[in-house]
Amino acid sequence: MASTVQLAVSMRTFSFCLLSALLGLPSGVFGQKLSLGIVAGGSLTDAFPTTTVPVGPEVGIAGFHNYSQAKDYIVGPAIEFKLSGHWSIEADGLYRKLHFTTSALLFDGTLNSVSPSPVITWEFPVLAKYRFHFLHLEEFAEAGPSFRTAGNLNGTSPSHQGATAGLGFQLHAGKIGIAPELRYTRWAADNWQAGYQSNPNQLELLVAVSDTSATNLHPLIGVTAGTALTNTFPATNMYSLTISPLRSLIAGPTFEIALPKHFAVEADVLSRPSRLEESYTYNAASGPVTATYSRSTGTWEGPILVKYRLPGRILQPFVEGGPAFLFSGNFWSHGVAAGAGVEKRLGLFRIAPLVRFSRWAAEYPVCSFCGTNQNQVEVLLSFSM
Repeated sequence: MASTVQLAVSMRTFSFCLLSALLGLPSGVFGQKLSLGIVAGGSLTDAFPTTTVPVGPEVGIAGFHNYSQAKDYIVGPAIEFKLSGHWSIEADGLYRKLHFTTSALLFDGTLNSVSPSPVITWEFPVLAKYRFHFLHLEEFAEAGPSFRTAGNLNGTSPSHQGATAGLGFQLHAGKIGIAPELRYTRWAADNWQAGYQSNPNQLELLVAVSDTSATNLHPLIGVTAGTALTNTFPATNMYSLTISPLRSLIAGPTFEIALPKHFAVEADVLSRPSRLEESYTYNAASGPVTATYSRSTGTWEGPILVKYRLPGRILQPFVEGGPAFLFSGNFWSHGVAAGAGVEKRLGLFRIAPLVRFSRWAAEYPVCSFCGTNQNQVEVLLSFSM
């Protein structure tokens, strides 16, 4: 409970600080170069450690042998926002299938019932990058947080956050930049309830190919806040237990990149604490007594949406849609989100009320409170510049 409150407070504090910083930035900051590219490569380390769990002879085998049968390939889009000649910010969305195999170890040392059980993950590193010319190349160093979502878990539970650092250099072939790099990520510990633990230390060899002739674009940075029209948890009344969902504030930073022909791409990082109240009635010597407890868990929503603006003079309508990701200490999921709203310009600022619908896949593991509602509707207000 305390960690959830701290999470919500820190998220709202960050949003307030971001908004304050935006109001004080010169307009030239928002006209820097943006480049798009593709990152591909592979891991130099195994996704899972090699382990052997011995069992008694009455089972008929010597034990269970678990290992990664191959190194993982990695591929995905990259976007880099150049702040100056030396500094930039890069964000990637990397697909990585974690190779994992379980098998039975026979008494003669051979493996039986070999079962490849891949785990599908997406990694989202957000890195501050610094370029220098120590060896007369365009070398760079980068570091920042990484986030991860996983599916097809097969008894695993890869953690959702970590820290990444990397070193590399960039070569130029006309307008194309080719940047090989070595990247290290330290992931937080997996869920202790998972049957198999992944390797927290990962080393990757990657090559990024990008367009270095990026045009000056004008990204929008702001804050989105609101509340849900639907409950995160369904109301439950069984036996002597009553579960009542509670509403909570949704808030977090938003980032948007304008594209040609009225299109744009928006990414949000929204804090949405999942709250409920439990009432339990039991019989005491003096009669029935009801005890009430409030429970909460910190939840993060990460929609990545394609937005289309329709023509409008005073108010500009828009529609949006795309994938969304859900992170929490007790459950995680992915889904799709779609929304509609109107936008009003006030000088350098944009104010946009909107309604957004999300359809979430079933979470795993099941929430410690109860199953969550997969259909969610939110009313939000976005403020950006």
